[in-house]
Amino acid sequence: MAQTLTMAAFQFQTQGFDIGYGEEGLFAFGQTDDHSWSDSGFGDYTPTLHDQVISWHIDMDTTAQWDQYSYALRPEELTPRKELLLDFWRTTSAPVGRLLRSRFEPTRLSLNYSLPRDPCLAAFLLSALTSGRQLDVFCPGFHFIDEDRLAPAPSLIGFNERFEPAFVEETPILRLK
Repeated sequence: MAQTLTMAAFQFQTQGFDIGYGEEGLFAFGQTDDHSWSDSGFGDYTPTLHDQVISWHIDMDTTAQWDQYSYALRPEELTPRKELLLDFWRTTSAPVGRLLRSRFEPTRLSLNYSLPRDPCLAAFLLSALTSGRQLDVFCPGFHFIDEDRLAPAPSLIGFNERFEPAFVEETPILRLK
């Protein structure tokens, strides 16, 4: 039987956020529980993300998403999909984001995006913060597979129980609220 691959989209609204500037440029971060998950009706093999706290981070870091994910993990903690993912990204574009369940708090997720260094993005984030507005962030393109086997996308078991990240190649859409 062929595996089924589905694409899910994640959308969240910030509930306040902070901005900073570091070695890699401007970054914004915060936490929210105001979010929605659209899995195109494939809920049996995509994670349920209701009643979760999302820690999100958007930066202009040029470090690859894989390197950011694997930096503090021991080799046995990394997803077994490493080689498949690295081969897949050689033929497509590198991921700009990742969604990951916390190993220590099962009801907490982290969503990280590294976007190109763009003065317009910096101005947009700074204007949202200084005007007291919130961001509405639409994140399309998260892929999951229907059965637990090696593929360039996690299964439900891989995401929930082995803490494998769902990487995404699509840039999020940011709107002011």
